[in-house]
Amino acid sequence: MSYKLLSLLFLIYLSSTYCSDCSDKTTFEEGEIETYVCESLSSENPGGYYCHYNSEKKICEEIYCSSSPSTKYCSRIPDSAEGKQCLPKDYDNEDSGCEYKACSDFTSKCYQFNTGDDDKICTLNSSGNKCEIKTCSSLTSESDCAKFIPYNPNKKCAFNNEEKKCKITKKNCEELDSNNCNAYSPSDGDDGTKKCIPDSKSGKCKKSSCEELSKTECSNYTPYDSEKVCAPDGEKCKVQSCSEISSDICETIEFESPGSKCVKSGNSCTFSTCSSMDKSKCGDFIPVNKLYKCYYDEEYGGCYYTDKECSDFARGECDLFNTEDNLEDTDGAKCVESDGKCTLSSKKSNSKMLEFPAFMSLIVLLLL
Repeated sequence: MSYKLLSLLFLIYLSSTYCSDCSDKTTFEEGEIETYVCESLSSENPGGYYCHYNSEKKICEEIYCSSSPSTKYCSRIPDSAEGKQCLPKDYDNEDSGCEYKACSDFTSKCYQFNTGDDDKICTLNSSGNKCEIKTCSSLTSESDCAKFIPYNPNKKCAFNNEEKKCKITKKNCEELDSNNCNAYSPSDGDDGTKKCIPDSKSGKCKKSSCEELSKTECSNYTPYDSEKVCAPDGEKCKVQSCSEISSDICETIEFESPGSKCVKSGNSCTFSTCSSMDKSKCGDFIPVNKLYKCYYDEEYGGCYYTDKECSDFARGECDLFNTEDNLEDTDGAKCVESDGKCTLSSKKSNSKMLEFPAFMSLIVLLLL
């Protein structure tokens, strides 16, 4: 047998027995978090894989774009060697899996292909029948700049008079949507007293100091000092510490952090935090925002605030749990009152309850 043939057979043997760092990881050390360990072994090479922890088999496994069982893994898989992105086959069906797509593969919904570059977007061509890559910096008129919408909602494509062409730049405070005010970066002219806060009238943002706000807007302004708050002072607002706030309203004042509040003590108020509580009294700290609780964390050995679970809510307050984010996490299951307690009621059990009377009605009709 020739040397070349032996070498070829050896290489074939190696390829058949080769295990990647991901698939080779089948045991874990005490204290290791399996999910994080597996993710750290993901391949970043073009056309590579996401290393996923299989909780049933208790091993790491490779998930490639073409073999992904769920759309939730698509964004974690590297681009192909040709620069195509691993995207869901069907955005409305999580079980549809993933496939590699280029911007030019789309004929609508071009935004589903994100270039990852503010200067480049995937958008419809001039004929409106196919998607293509366009760049802000290639445009040379103000009207074309305005039509270019970057992926980042805090950026804009604006005409630069010096360069005589369009250029990606930050939006001014007043141009931001009200839910993005915190993304504003202070300009050279800002004196530090004014912040970018939501403007209820315009639905955008505005620059304002605490003292310029009406008493109904105080909570929109967060002072730089975490132990102070923008609170009502007559018809206006004022940056105050707990000791300066009237004892009549001090316990209603809400800080940006749910773990901070003012506590009434006699005729005065003092500043208190969840983290400063003794471990046996974490639960004695009741955040002003009812969506949170203060609890003792065994791992870190201290009091911390966190979101309440459905079962943490008192009677009559169950519905407070049913926020958009929580309903997304529970797959639509709502927090309802049952036997005087708050419990999650799954959509499936509700549907079965509805199906049962219909089934019984059918039986009665058949018997008649």
